[in-house]
Amino acid sequence: MHRVQLRLEGKIVPSVATAMSRGLLVHQMLQLMHERDEWDPEVIIKDAVGEMLNGIEDEQRSLTAAASDKLENTLSDSIRLGELYADRFRERFQKCKLIGCELPVSWDVDPSLPRFASHIDLMVRDQDGVFGQGPNALLLFDWKTSKESPTAGYLGRH
Repeated sequence: MHRVQLRLEGKIVPSVATAMSRGLLVHQMLQLMHERDEWDPEVIIKDAVGEMLNGIEDEQRSLTAAASDKLENTLSDSIRLGELYADRFRERFQKCKLIGCELPVSWDVDPSLPRFASHIDLMVRDQDGVFGQGPNALLLFDWKTSKESPTAGYLGRH
């Protein structure tokens, strides 16, 4: 809590480390791929970097020196992930109706707990059932960018 107070008082500037910048960039790139129906990450990546950096600045954060130094590697890793994503899912997503990306959600799970607030990374309507959930299924996607499968503890926190 002390760290939060220092941040609110402007005494520390929250930073974005390499792993976080990679996740932010991949999310931004995938969002733009869906919103623009442009499935070539090479075309999207420059705008994705700009939007990621603007978002970091808007939140009054900054990249760590290590994240800045590794930005070229982060770009190439992100492009490769985008290529894999497009190769695997492009045809199916092009048959779906995009509802939106980064959709805010919040609700009271329990009156004794803080209000739940988050974002849905991607929501689509699968009119033809190409994802195997039946026609007109509403699908929610939560993109993960870590190199390992999430553990039960991780999933419980997120």
